Amino acid sequence: MPASLLIHFFPKCEFSRSAASGKWLHGLVYELFDRLDPDYAEQLHKRSDYKPFTLSPLLVAGKGNTVNSGQSCRVGLTLLDEDRLAEFLNVLADVKPLELNLANTPISLDKVEVASQEGCSWVCYQSWQELLEIPGKRFITLKWHSPTAIKQQHRNSLFPIPETLFNSWQQRWAKASPLPLPQVFSADDWFSHSQISDYQLETTTVRFGEFKQKGFKGWATYEITGNESMQQTAAILSRFAFFCGTGYKTTIGMGQTTREE
Repeated sequence: MPASLLIHFFPKCEFSRSAASGKWLHGLVYELFDRLDPDYAEQLHKRSDYKPFTLSPLLVAGKGNTVNSGQSCRVGLTLLDEDRLAEFLNVLADVKPLELNLANTPISLDKVEVASQEGCSWVCYQSWQELLEIPGKRFITLKWHSPTAIKQQHRNSLFPIPETLFNSWQQRWAKASPLPLPQVFSADDWFSHSQISDYQLETTTVRFGEFKQKGFKGWATYEITGNESMQQTAAILSRFAFFCGTGYKTTIGMGQTTREE
């Protein structure tokens, strides 16, 4: 059962947003995994092909670069590991204040939201069977909330080409889900029977310490011109994208995706 959680914490001294770049948040989450189950954290760290979680950028009020001591901070975490999810949810739901480090900044983990609430769409669960029951749609609008880049062979694409998107989500579904999709389509099928009908995108740059990565943000509407089975698969995958993310470096804050209803 895919799940999306919000981790709440506050720093014990002032720090800059740049100090909380994706790799440091990534390290923070691994430290949390290690506190819960060191063996599982080590297994995740060693996996190079696919990691069953995604991470949002730092979520904090205000636009300045400085985060004050005691200021409320959040980071979104999605989990896809069917075998370990229930155990982690039980532990996270009862988490007590926990002292951790974000880069060189001591922080206190306040709570982890695991129960969905009205007005907060970032905390939710959806079973694999519920995902499979999503009805087909001819038009699907997706929104990317953090910089997104899609790996294509030896380069990163800065445009959400439908055949690349849907094919990559199919591959992630196959690795994460115990249930098969109603039908799997080839990249050529998606190329022939899907197209962008409208979009508003911008290119932006995210910094990971000394490393910079360009990506796109914004929204795009896709028209699925294939049969009912393809329209349903597209609808399932576009919802699944909320949990698995889109493209490159989704475990350090890139590729945060939602489907507009």
